[in-house]
Amino acid sequence: MELSAVIVGARELAVAFDKVWETVKEETTQAVVKATIEAKNKAQELSPIDMGKLRASITYEAPLYTSKGTMGRVGTNTMYARYMEEGTRPHFPPVSALKGWAKRVLGNENLAYVVAKKIAQRGTKGRFYFKGALEYAQPILDSKLREALGNIVNKLATG
Repeated sequence: MELSAVIVGARELAVAFDKVWETVKEETTQAVVKATIEAKNKAQELSPIDMGKLRASITYEAPLYTSKGTMGRVGTNTMYARYMEEGTRPHFPPVSALKGWAKRVLGNENLAYVVAKKIAQRGTKGRFYFKGALEYAQPILDSKLREALGNIVNKLATG
């Protein structure tokens, strides 16, 4: 006895699955990009500003396709960004590095030594502008993904 089966519509089914994947990728990418831009904007808004270098350096990359899914990244290439974000332990910074800041903010560059002594005693407080931006953007991403899911279902239902 011979058994055989004929799969009807296999090619159409494969095309339909490809369409589903493209729709999912398109919709989730849009959601991630929008939320990443919102996070970048919020990080800039929350970042400490003296001369504006840190704020201007905050950028985003999206979409990034990884084995974990579609992602977005917000960051900066300034050397001191991490210290502004997380703060520092007590240390004695170079007074010369604080003179310009002391003059701009305190009106007297000679106060740089006093500021350096305070940093040596207490460190610096973290500003957590990236953390705040992530907390701000997470509900936006959640909302955009729910919207994307609705769009995916609508597109699949309408053909």
